[in-house]
Amino acid sequence: MNTTIIDRMFWFGFLVTLGLLSVWIVISLILVNQSKRLIFKTERSFGVIPSVPYQQEYFFLSTGQVIDTWYFPNTDSETAILYLHGNSGRIPSFFPELMTKGSVLSPAYPRFHTSSGDLDQNSVYQTAQGALEHLKAKGFAEENIIVMGHSLGGSPAIYLGANHPRLKKVILINTFSSIYSMCKRTYGPFCEFGRDIFYNAQYARQTIVPVDMYHVRNDTTIPTQESEELYKHIKTDQKTLTILENWNHNAFSFEEIRFD
Repeated sequence: MNTTIIDRMFWFGFLVTLGLLSVWIVISLILVNQSKRLIFKTERSFGVIPSVPYQQEYFFLSTGQVIDTWYFPNTDSETAILYLHGNSGRIPSFFPELMTKGSVLSPAYPRFHTSSGDLDQNSVYQTAQGALEHLKAKGFAEENIIVMGHSLGGSPAIYLGANHPRLKKVILINTFSSIYSMCKRTYGPFCEFGRDIFYNAQYARQTIVPVDMYHVRNDTTIPTQESEELYKHIKTDQKTLTILENWNHNAFSFEEIRFD
């Protein structure tokens, strides 16, 4: 074959490859830059209030951010439940059942409800840590605190589980292995720059407290396979995964969830 033709084919292939790589980088960077907007749905949390009496409380993060917190005392129980909400905010219908299991504390991440400050992965983790300290200041020992994370709330919940081995247990409901694995389901190869965003499996490998996981079988928001994958990474032998029937992502019965 003519050398000139071979050279032209080489450079054509090179330029096509370079162009495709450039497109991949640009789209991937745009996607990771828009990750906050895609992950957090803060606008859905405003105007939502629980249907049962509660105490409105606040605490501060080390950054000065003010965290809006709802507290539901149960004087008949020594157990406290730290409920960490999903990407649309706290779900009021959860509280009537939850408060029969123990006292309930539920903080809102920055920009959710009336909490202030910058919202990112770190501030979500800081909010969970601050809420745990808030409960301990009320006199609850870590051994009597159950951390419950729903959906996105599974990320800060497993974060606390990894860093506080004396917790009574961690409950994860309809959560995921990582944002990266969720991203790939929609955006395919353009998710590579988001591997470290809410990487739950990383903290699961460090978690030695008991973990009970639940996932609705026909969940159309987060597939059941996400919990199945996360379950494989949890270090403790005291772990369970239960598939719930006939419910959806935001509606299920707490009677099917073990708090003892």
